[in-house]
Amino acid sequence: MLNPSIERHMSRPILAFFVFAALVVFAYAGWFGWHLQLPLSEKSETWGQLGDYVGGLLNPLISGAALIWLIRSVHIQTTQLKDARRALASAEKAQEEQARLNRTSAERESLNLRLSAVINELGHYRSTMNVWLRNANMKDRESAVLDEDGEIVPVKTAIAATRKRLHELTQEKDTLLQALEKLRPGTP
Repeated sequence: MLNPSIERHMSRPILAFFVFAALVVFAYAGWFGWHLQLPLSEKSETWGQLGDYVGGLLNPLISGAALIWLIRSVHIQTTQLKDARRALASAEKAQEEQARLNRTSAERESLNLRLSAVINELGHYRSTMNVWLRNANMKDRESAVLDEDGEIVPVKTAIAATRKRLHELTQEKDTLLQALEKLRPGTP
């Protein structure tokens, strides 16, 4: 649907045409009927001449009005096409930004899930090591425990391996936190 301003501009030439056509008919009728006081002719050739006269006056006007209407239509379509292109470009930019935000959100979610898993694993290893240490303090220092693979190993060996894993997990946690910080909005 065209906006009202455009519709008003397109209807003006049509209205002008009908007004002019009515003026031509009234001018002809007024000149010959009232001014010269000629009666209506009963000859078909006289009516043919009248038709030629009216056609000669109105055909260029109709053609001109059609040309004006065509030019205006092309102008309107060009304007609408430019507006549509601008809207599409704007929508494309918005869609690209939304896709970027979705990727960032997915990365953040992935990092948060991995961070949660690392923190859970850290907690597991810390509590396991605390249990081993408490048990080792209650008993002799050379007691044995089951390691992650289900093997019986001395507590000192298990604690050393657990400390190493705790150190690796802490480093991974720090790396994940740094990556999350980089994804925070407003971070360069």
